[in-house]
Amino acid sequence: QIKRETGHDKVTLAPCSMGGAPTMAYLSAYGTDDVAGCVFLSTVFYGTRIASDLFSNKINFDPDCVTRYIAGISTGNEFLDALLEALIPAVNEAGLMGALTDFLNNGVDEIKDKVYDEVFREIFATMPGLWATVDEDYYDGAKAFMLSKNVDSELIRKIDRYHNEVALHRDDILLKAHESGVKIVVLSNYNSACIPVYESADMHSDATLETQYTSAGAVCAKMDEALPDGYCQENTECGHDHISPDNIIDASTCLFPEYTWFGKDWPHVCGKYDNGYCDFVMWLLTYRGQPTIHTNPDYPQFFA
Repeated sequence: QIKRETGHDKVTLAPCSMGGAPTMAYLSAYGTDDVAGCVFLSTVFYGTRIASDLFSNKINFDPDCVTRYIAGISTGNEFLDALLEALIPAVNEAGLMGALTDFLNNGVDEIKDKVYDEVFREIFATMPGLWATVDEDYYDGAKAFMLSKNVDSELIRKIDRYHNEVALHRDDILLKAHESGVKIVVLSNYNSACIPVYESADMHSDATLETQYTSAGAVCAKMDEALPDGYCQENTECGHDHISPDNIIDASTCLFPEYTWFGKDWPHVCGKYDNGYCDFVMWLLTYRGQPTIHTNPDYPQFFA
């Protein structure tokens, strides 16, 4: 439809969040003849840890993760935000958050079977889109835990198709697309707390999805930590420095280290609208050819 209405023979895609999965499915099924570019905006195209953990019976409330998440909530009121930022860590230091999370974890243990049977299996596990976000290392175990071969045979057929044809070939699909001339751009945000309900919630995220996944492979320190002293980026073949100025992110391990940008403290999908994020995205979408992190000095790889 867009091709008909504009008269152009190719379209630039801008998948956001869950849009990363159907975009990968499209590229796998239909190729790139109609695609000029893909600008991935905080997407699940490489999976998520939250779905992987929750579908693998790894519900957990950690006091530091809960503290970090609540303290980082923005109410829109400067006074309340400052109060939360100061008060919640103090509650944790006093041991009260630990008592609360112990209570929550004990409560979850007591009703976990009911929660999984009536909530996760009945609702979330029936959504093929969520299965598209389960890490390949977790997939088989999660499927065995969440689904029944007899009851869920049709669902399993669908999710196995995505897993086997798309998820296991993500790198090949994107590298082939890029080699055919498709512009590939990845935007990933960090330094926000994960939703604190699963075991791996100490990872960097945009408050919804983990940075490691939305960046297609960045090495990230744990929240409130930095990469080790003397750390050297893992991929040295590119000849460029891909360590964030705050020593939290090593972007050299991304699938496309030269085409991947990071926003610090930016919320899921969007950045802070007052810092030119929309202009940045429009520049990426309309740039002819393949932009890199070196193309425009106004748009460095790491936005503080």
